Amino acid sequence: MHRRALETLREILYGPASEEAWRRVVEAIDQMGDAGMQVIAIDYAEPALPRWPAELRIAPRPWWLSRLAEQPHPAWPLIGAVEFDLEDVRDVRAGRFLKSPGMLEVTALKVRRAKLDGKGLRSLLEGVEGDRIEVLDLSHNAVKDAADVHALDGLAGFSALKVLRLRRNGLTPRGIEALSRMHVVGALSGLDLSGNVLDLDTLSALWCSGGLVGLKELVIEEAGIDDRMAGAFSSGSGPVGLVALSLAGNALSGGGLWELAEVPMFSRLDRIDLSRNGLFWRDIRALTKATDGLRCGALTLDGNRLEDQGVARLASWAGLSHLRALSLVDNQITDEGAAALAGAAWIGALEHLNLSGNDIGARGVAALREAFGGRADKALVFNAAW
Repeated sequence: MHRRALETLREILYGPASEEAWRRVVEAIDQMGDAGMQVIAIDYAEPALPRWPAELRIAPRPWWLSRLAEQPHPAWPLIGAVEFDLEDVRDVRAGRFLKSPGMLEVTALKVRRAKLDGKGLRSLLEGVEGDRIEVLDLSHNAVKDAADVHALDGLAGFSALKVLRLRRNGLTPRGIEALSRMHVVGALSGLDLSGNVLDLDTLSALWCSGGLVGLKELVIEEAGIDDRMAGAFSSGSGPVGLVALSLAGNALSGGGLWELAEVPMFSRLDRIDLSRNGLFWRDIRALTKATDGLRCGALTLDGNRLEDQGVARLASWAGLSHLRALSLVDNQITDEGAAALAGAAWIGALEHLNLSGNDIGARGVAALREAFGGRADKALVFNAAW
C-alpha cells in the first residue's frame, strides 16, 4: 500500500509541473496514513520540487492556516508561494506573517481578489521581509491609474522581483504608462497585464517602452487587441530579449496576425500563444507569407477556427522546422487535417501535439500514430475516447 502510494507520488513529481499536479502532490501527502509515512513522503518530494516554478507550489488553505497559528504543517518546506485574498488581508495574523522572517521561506507572493488599490497594497506590503520574492501576483485588485502605480513603486522588500502580474485591475492608459516607468520594471523578466483593456496609443507606448528592455515574457491576454490595434506592434521592435508572447483571448483575425508577423522580433520568439483570437485559415496564410519562418519551439493556437485548410497551411510550411510543441485544441479539425499534419516535413521533430476537442476519427488518429511511431503514446493528445 505504502509502496504504491510512493510510486504514484514519484510519477507526479517527475511528470509535467502544473497546478493540477501540485494539487495531487498535496493530496498524496495529506492522505498518508500515519505521521511517519507522511515524513517519508515529504523527504521523497523535497529533492524533486525545486525544478517546479515556485508560484505553482502555493500553500493549501489548511497548511496556510496552521502556519498562521504558528503550528507549521510538516510539509511547509515544500511551499514556494503564499496567497492572500480579502479574508486574509483582514486577518491580523496574515499581516504579521508578511512582516516576519517567515516570508524568507517563500519566493512567490500572491495577493489576489483583495479589492485593494495601490495605496492599500502598499500599506499591506510595506516592510515585507521579501528580498527573496521573485514573483509578485497582484491580480484582480484595483490598481487602476497612475497614482495606484506610483504607490507601488519603490517597495523596498522586492529588490529580487522578476515577474509582476497585474491581471484584471482595470488599468487605465495612464496607469500602464506609469507602470512602464516604474523603478522595478527595468529588472523584470516577466510581465502579465491580461484582462486590462488597452487602446492603440497605450499598446504602442507599452511595446516601445525602453523600461521593458530586460523583458523575456509578456502576457497580454483578453485585452481587446484587434486587427486595427495590432499596428502598434509595427511601431517598434518591442523588448529586444523577448522569448515568449501570449496574446490569447484577443481578436487578431482579419489582418492583425499579418501585422504582428511582420515585426522582426516575432520570428525570433520561442513561445507564442494565439489561442482564442478568432483565427481562420486565411490568417494562417497571412502568417506563412509575412515571415519566412519561426524559431518558435512552442506554438499554441487553441480555440480558433483553423479547420482543415488552416492546418494544411501549417503542415506545408517549412518555416516551422524549430517547432517542438503544437497545440490545436478546439479548431474544427477532421481526419483530413490530421492526415495533412501527419505528412508535415517537421513532424519528426515534434515532441508534443495536442488535438483535443476536434472531430478526428480513427483514420486521422491512425495516420498520426504512424507518423510518430514509437513516440505516439507520449507525444499525441486526442479526445479521451482515443
